[in-house]
Amino acid sequence: MKLSSVPVLILYLLFTLSPQRVTAQTLYKPLLLKNVQHLPLPDTSHVVFVLLAFNDAAENIAVANLDVEMPVKLNVIAAAPLGKGKLIAFGSGAYLHKDLLHDANVQQLVQNMFIWAGNGRKRPKMGLYTSADSSFLQLASQRHISTYPISNAGIEKNTDIIYLETDVTDKDTLKTLETFVRNGGTLIQVSPYEQIYYKMLAAPGTIQNAGINTLLAKAGLYDINMAFYSTYQNKELILDSVPDYLHLSSMLPLLKRPSTGIVDDITDKYIVQPTVDLLFENNDINAAVLQTLKAQYKVPDTLTIPTPQNPLILSNTEEKVRYHLTRRFFGKTRSLIDDKHAVSPGARYFPGLVPDTATRITTSITVPVQVGTQGLLEPTAIYFRPHPTGLYVPPGTEVKVILQSKDKTQHLKAQIGVHNDDLADLTQLTRSAENMVRTFSLDNDTTLIYSPFGGLLQLNVSDTTTLKEITITVTGVVKAPYFKLGQTSEASWINSIRNNPAPWAELATDKIILTVPAYRIRQLDNPVKLMQFWNEVMDADADLARISRIRSHPERVVVDQDVAYGYMYTAPERIIVPDDQSCALMLDESQVRANGSWGLFHELGHRHQFWGIDFGELQEVTVNLFTMHVYNKVLHKGIYNHEEIASKEIVLKKINNYLQNNPSFEKWGQDPFLALCMYIELIQQFGWQSIEDTFTKYRAMPKEQYPQSQEDKRNLWFLTICDVTKTNLTQFFDIWKVPVSDHVKEKVSTYPSWLPDELKHYDTQKAPVH
Repeated sequence: MKLSSVPVLILYLLFTLSPQRVTAQTLYKPLLLKNVQHLPLPDTSHVVFVLLAFNDAAENIAVANLDVEMPVKLNVIAAAPLGKGKLIAFGSGAYLHKDLLHDANVQQLVQNMFIWAGNGRKRPKMGLYTSADSSFLQLASQRHISTYPISNAGIEKNTDIIYLETDVTDKDTLKTLETFVRNGGTLIQVSPYEQIYYKMLAAPGTIQNAGINTLLAKAGLYDINMAFYSTYQNKELILDSVPDYLHLSSMLPLLKRPSTGIVDDITDKYIVQPTVDLLFENNDINAAVLQTLKAQYKVPDTLTIPTPQNPLILSNTEEKVRYHLTRRFFGKTRSLIDDKHAVSPGARYFPGLVPDTATRITTSITVPVQVGTQGLLEPTAIYFRPHPTGLYVPPGTEVKVILQSKDKTQHLKAQIGVHNDDLADLTQLTRSAENMVRTFSLDNDTTLIYSPFGGLLQLNVSDTTTLKEITITVTGVVKAPYFKLGQTSEASWINSIRNNPAPWAELATDKIILTVPAYRIRQLDNPVKLMQFWNEVMDADADLARISRIRSHPERVVVDQDVAYGYMYTAPERIIVPDDQSCALMLDESQVRANGSWGLFHELGHRHQFWGIDFGELQEVTVNLFTMHVYNKVLHKGIYNHEEIASKEIVLKKINNYLQNNPSFEKWGQDPFLALCMYIELIQQFGWQSIEDTFTKYRAMPKEQYPQSQEDKRNLWFLTICDVTKTNLTQFFDIWKVPVSDHVKEKVSTYPSWLPDELKHYDTQKAPVH
């Protein structure tokens, strides 16, 4: 299963068309872009942040591709009316600084903006909530705009424009700004996240949601703290076209669009889904837009609860949309988020209830902190890594978390539950599909936490922390079955811990955590042997990936009743596996040691791949080097352990079938096990050492030196494997039809050539090989 990059989201934005859109489009964009031929993206010294527009009065002024190889278009400059006034938001402050103001087209944009913002006044007045760049102020002066710093005295009379380049969290200030705009003023707002980001690097902590969003949302805009950089090939804004998924009204026809690949998936997750969230968050349940939506799609007032015994079949797009909208309306109507005693109607089935007879306890625990990077693909910073506590929060129960005073400023969070996948794309559900995780910032002595679903209590710690351990006191929880290798005795596990009343359990080492339904471990007698085995697997993966066996943090495997993507999937922060025979095998040390678990070994392999170095066709290929390595080094079963590569004879047959039937790189790239056969030939000739040495060179490469194009990535693989084996593999690659540049082939021409016996028949060059 591929590493999950993004899901296919069925919950596309649904609502009726707004007549304001035409007005906004004809009013703002032509004026702002008058005589503007093009606009650059800032260079890589600047992070560009993304804006969402979630009503049809908001307008996309300029958009950009996420990347040249990922042409998902994102808002960089947007504008919207609010009351009698208007706002314009920039995803990067570079457009209003000397960095880009030397560009004639950027100057033209700013001059147009001043005319647009000045509301026809000959000498507009602009208040500065923050200092502004001298080049920006010079342009303002050329337009006869007088400026002044807004101090404690407030906004001066007859102010037409306010410039804001920092965040605003004070409620009174936000209200003042809103009143100013609604009364006819213009707000020029720059995303505060770049400043917040650099401050965070200087003093690590958490990036809170920008307070200015409270005001932007009133106009249908939102800064979502999603960032990207320009590249050499992706360095221009797009002014002449805006895709349908960036307009509310034109999202509607996308409802029946099936995903055609990764671009649709990213669009749905990072644009459409957040826009849907904003629509529901910023409208009352009785708002016309929501009620029209409800009527149009015949959303029922009752919510169907899927269970394994009575699964919910969603056979077409309309049924999926209706179900997921029903969930949203139900949650908004019942106030499940804010009601401390609410219990979701599906919680009894999943994640499960806690028996009424279970003792609610008060306990103090000390949690060792394990955070940091270890050379693998990690979640984007700042990531709050969950740490198990061995405790469980029952649904609809108020629980108190009490911190030591010294930890109140450490940006800690409490997390209830571990299942936060949106299952919107599944055609069959056996559990409620919503995000069941709730998080709470722990910035007071005592914090009240609760969840309508309940779940395992996790202590979330920033991956930039310097803390080594954290002690908390918790009241109102129940004990969960929790085993930690090296800390929990097997006797206490067997005699009491495995019978703790929570419906979910965790088995942990410093290298891996297995989060499983408690019923699966009630009869588990050998947790020590089991977790020692999984440590061996993790060490084998670490050895091949050329990272330390001592982990900065454990990998996490979570069992789910419904898996969002495929049979199993891997993300940077976890692996999700189904609650079926794979889960049973994962927890049976003797069986998994005897027979292996290709699926889970494979998913753990995804965590150890060289993301950013492997070219695209290798995503489902090099992952199985790790799978094979575990079978070889831990299970001592050699490298032939999958039906596709069950023996050397089967591998040879697969190779010959490929080479005798019009071989091509396209065919090679479409068959992961065929491509794996190429690696098997290398391993048979040069041993695992050749792969380890290749990965050693990869590991030593700074990320800023990673190859950017697919061609360069193929060239790197070829050159590296040739160098570590001291062999010219030109003919080998040519026969396999894996393209490599001529100038790179020349670099290895002094090495002796080699072909395996089975390929010599296909060597049309007939050059001498050794």
